[in-house]
Amino acid sequence: MDEADAIQRLVRLISDGLRLSRPEPEIVAQLVAAGIPDEKAPELFAAVKQAIQAGVQAAITEGLSAPDGPPADPLLAAAFREGQAAFRGSIRRVWLERLAIPLGLVLLLTVLLVGRLLGWWGQ
Repeated sequence: MDEADAIQRLVRLISDGLRLSRPEPEIVAQLVAAGIPDEKAPELFAAVKQAIQAGVQAAITEGLSAPDGPPADPLLAAAFREGQAAFRGSIRRVWLERLAIPLGLVLLLTVLLVGRLLGWWGQ
């Protein structure tokens, strides 16, 4: 496994833990199980969590909160991008959920109207 894969795996481990509201000690224990030294795991967790939150904030403000872009450190840059992607994915899910019912109703009414016009029902 190369360095980029290892970085992405650590970022996903922390991101998934935060998204699932796991307690910090549980996420830190997972980092230790993944090979991070005991004394470095809490520090790594805090840094990655902060970078994820900065990425979310940058997505919300469309980059105004981070005019220099992601951090220079590859791990923190990956966490920053993960935060941006998580926020944008949440926004897409909300819009899809909001559009699903109205779009379904429009489609149903269209099918009923076309069916009625073509004489599929009521003969």
